[in-house]
Amino acid sequence: MGIGMTRVQHVKIPVSDLGRSAGWYAALLDLVPFREFVEHGVLRGAALRSPEAAVVFALRERQFCASQPSLAGFDLIALRMASREALADLAARCDRLAIDHSPVQDRGPHEAVVDVPDPDGTVLRFFWEQETEQALEFTGLCFGTAGPPEFYEVPRLPIPAHEQTGLAVGQPVTEGAGLAPPGHNPSSEYRCGDGPGPGTAKTWSMHAVVATVRIEDLETARQALAALRLNVVPRAPGFVSACWLAPADGVGMSVIVFETREHAEAAIGYPLAPLPGVTPLTVEIREVVASA
Repeated sequence: MGIGMTRVQHVKIPVSDLGRSAGWYAALLDLVPFREFVEHGVLRGAALRSPEAAVVFALRERQFCASQPSLAGFDLIALRMASREALADLAARCDRLAIDHSPVQDRGPHEAVVDVPDPDGTVLRFFWEQETEQALEFTGLCFGTAGPPEFYEVPRLPIPAHEQTGLAVGQPVTEGAGLAPPGHNPSSEYRCGDGPGPGTAKTWSMHAVVATVRIEDLETARQALAALRLNVVPRAPGFVSACWLAPADGVGMSVIVFETREHAEAAIGYPLAPLPGVTPLTVEIREVVASA
């Protein structure tokens, strides 16, 4: 069965300061030194190993990586936790180490995550899901312009069947497959099943995080917005849409819409780098009563 693959050998992460990041990863994840890579007499990379699990994190100085990738805001890897209690313990560990992290974000009764950005902003996602037979089955998620995703059961990518089982047969993407019909206008309330496949329908209302800021340097703030917000905010769980409004009398406003109030509350607690030239004023959560 299969091709003889046993596990992921390692994950390689570009970092701007090798020493700083090695210490950060070792402290957070209880890692020990495993490999070091010296090029022309200079230490350029290192690998750290977890004695607890067969996980190796390789770190390499970004300026010596091909294309010098910056992954700020991107959840490069998801690490599965043994229980929701272990997830909560991880958040408490971050607090003890003065490491920024998101709150424990519950995604229903059987799933939760915590996001932890490393010193360069690359996000480690710690994930817990109650194991069920259904959790191992294929599930497609179809996201529209608003509201929670719809689910489908047949893969759209043309991936060949597994040689032994015949499972995971893909199909070409069909135009409009799984999408809302033309003319569909979602309201601020959405209905979906509890999960993939048949489920008990439930309804909830969207909520928005509405924030105001004092803008001291408009040009600096606009330049920083793209790097520090536009590529980070859309990755938040439950994200629907966002807009940042031009300042009036020096006061700017942002409106970020989420599927539920819980998603909005979690977003407020997520650690974000401050925008230069900007002073936060107010932040509140409001229910969305209608959308078009």
